[in-house]
Order: sequence, then structure tokens, then C-alpha cells
Amino acid sequence: MKNFIEDSPQIVQSNLANEVHDCSDSEDRQIFIEFEKTHHITKQPVVIKHLFLSEFKRFECPNRGCPHNHKSCFFFHSIKDYRRDDNQYTPELCKFAETEKCPKHERCRRAHNRVERLYHRDKYKTKFCHYYPSKISLCEYGDYCSFAHSIEDIKVRLIHHLMPSMKTCDFDFFIFYFKTEWCPFNHEHNKAQCVYAHNF
Repeated sequence: MKNFIEDSPQIVQSNLANEVHDCSDSEDRQIFIEFEKTHHITKQPVVIKHLFLSEFKRFECPNRGCPHNHKSCFFFHSIKDYRRDDNQYTPELCKFAETEKCPKHERCRRAHNRVERLYHRDKYKTKFCHYYPSKISLCEYGDYCSFAHSIEDIKVRLIHHLMPSMKTCDFDFFIFYFKTEWCPFNHEHNKAQCVYAHNF
């Protein structure tokens, strides 16, 4: 169940941190990596923006004194949105996350806040946004959302597209694909009938 990116997407360009704040930023950083992919219906090229996770929320915001939207800021503002290096922890949430009193501190191998959990490379863009597919414009995180906003945006293989039609019976699908990927959907649905896995 590894992350899956189709067509070996080409990196188009990167964006810099001076686009993040209304206030001037003294430091230029790479914010996004842009990938060119093929639209699943139109077959036309589309550009997908993913955050440069190796530095996202790793450095203190230089504009903490300037009012701005923390949800669309590349930098951290408190312990609640600070991220460690992905190699230091797993995306499973620490039992002390709510209290912020983990005795292991930064040596803990579990996520210490929601930002660490959702923006870990093993979780980032592996599920669709709650507003997908028809209300994406309502997502307050925009390009900073940890969830996928389109089929091209998601990093997992969508096996429901491989399902045979109701008129045919393709046993290969159920032998090789059924329940082999974690479910990418956030909405309530019948998990027993879902072709995706939900637990071990």
C-alpha cells in the first residue's frame, strides 16, 4: 500500500515563501513543488502543487507579529503546528499529544500534533478532502490542504477505477486489487462494501 504517483510527474517549478504572507518576508524559501500530470478525463496536462514537506512548519514564522492566516503559512507559530523531520516519528498520534507533556519530548516516535500527523509524508495527500469533489472552493486551506483536491492530486492508487462493470465478473480484480489500498475517502460510507481497506 505504498504511495503511488502516476506517469512519473515532471517537476515544473517551485514557489517561494515571499508569496505566503501579506507582510514582507526577509527570507526566500521553497514552498511548493509543482508536478505536471495528465487529467484523467480530458487527457490534458494539469499542474499539481504539493508542499515542500522537508521544510514545511519546520522553522518559526518570521512574521509572528503580523496578522495573517496561520493555516496558509509555511512556518510554525507554536508547538501546536511545529513539525519535526519525518524520519524522527511515525504519523500515529502520541497519547500525550493533547496535553503536550510527553516525557520523551522530541525523542518520541509518534506525532505530537495534528500537523505532524497529517503532513507526514506517509499521510500527506493520501485521502480526499472533505470538500471533494464538488465543494473544493470552500476548503479554507487551499493549496496548503493536507488532503487531495482532485484525482490527479492524490498520491495513492485508486483501485475503484479498476473495478469491472456490473455486467462482467472479473475475478482478477478481487484476487489482486480488492482491499489492497487504504481507503482514500473521508465521507461516511459502507466499509463492508468498500473495495478499499479500513483496518488491518
